[in-house]
Amino acid sequence: MRLILVRHGQSEANLARKIQGQSDGDLTEQGHREAELTALRIADLGPIHAIYTSPQQRALKTAAAIGARLGGTPIVVDGLREINLGVIDGLNSEESEALYPGLLKRWADDDLALVFPDGEPLLSSYQRAVDVIHGIVNNHPDQSVVVVTHGGVLAAYLSYTLDGRFSIKRIYGLHNCGITVLDINGDGTAKVFSYDEHGHLAFLQKEGPS
Repeated sequence: MRLILVRHGQSEANLARKIQGQSDGDLTEQGHREAELTALRIADLGPIHAIYTSPQQRALKTAAAIGARLGGTPIVVDGLREINLGVIDGLNSEESEALYPGLLKRWADDDLALVFPDGEPLLSSYQRAVDVIHGIVNNHPDQSVVVVTHGGVLAAYLSYTLDGRFSIKRIYGLHNCGITVLDINGDGTAKVFSYDEHGHLAFLQKEGPS
């Protein structure tokens, strides 16, 4: 089957350089344009049998643009939510470091014993991401599906699927509305067709971090 993974468009928190987990900020104007251009690009990839999305607004609105272009209604899956970052959600990196010294470094270093205060254990968040996308894959043998979700979820799934480990490190190479296409074999192994493709966004003037 073909799995088309999409990170949501630029969010208000992305633009403000805020750490964003399960807080539910909207897309920026640029994020809406990114979603529309991504829909056009995905339409070129052939027939799509289903679109799945996180329920959070930045993903849901990205998926809605794709669905409007392809003529399908996105299916909301709660397990595709971003990692619950608890008390650091909505802070910038400097604020987080001042209040919770070393927390971001433990996350960046893949400390699987980390539990975000008032949030999720890091390991269980990674396992959730892998399990929910595996479930979608298993429901669509020999079909093509789109999954619209968040950087942390994608990094966890891609690290496990392509590298054989739980890690956040792949998040640093995932653009807003970047498209990763994997061909999943019957044994669950994956072949990369494209990774973080974002050329369809090239003419947009960048208004903030992606």
